[in-house]
Amino acid sequence: GGSVALQELKAGKWVKVGTARIAPNGQFSVVVPVKTYGSHSYRVYKGASSCSPLGCTLKAFATKPLVLRAAQRYSVTMVPSRTSVRSGSKITFTGKVAPTLVGSQVKVQVLSLGLWKTLGLATVKSTGAYSYPVLVKKRGLRQFRAYKASNNCSLGFCELRPAKSAIVQVTVR
Repeated sequence: GGSVALQELKAGKWVKVGTARIAPNGQFSVVVPVKTYGSHSYRVYKGASSCSPLGCTLKAFATKPLVLRAAQRYSVTMVPSRTSVRSGSKITFTGKVAPTLVGSQVKVQVLSLGLWKTLGLATVKSTGAYSYPVLVKKRGLRQFRAYKASNNCSLGFCELRPAKSAIVQVTVR
């Protein structure tokens, strides 16, 4: 019985971020939304119980810290310079990536036969902006998107998860 507190190490101090009741079998569950990416240290804390002026029958204890890493997802946008063009014309796709990683690349893709084909790579500037010109030839309603791949990966964990822009449609006459 009783309850436990989930604590997170913030600025060198353990701060309570959640509580849970302990089931008769000794199990408990705490759900805490992680709002920032990076490494987070947590521990479970159980306060002293059955205390009297002579002492406590159960002393307070804390588990060893557990470090969890939370990933942030990129966001990426894409806008065409025109949404209707003649075959053989050039259009420019522009957009923004956040968080900004200067010099990183965004894939500009077109949907072709049900698969996303990469047309090229646009380089992200210090403002998070990118642009990429495309010569369109194939007639019809064409679909494009931007794709930002994962970054800063090690041991199967990426601090920045990939993202796709909304699909942009361009009519090629």
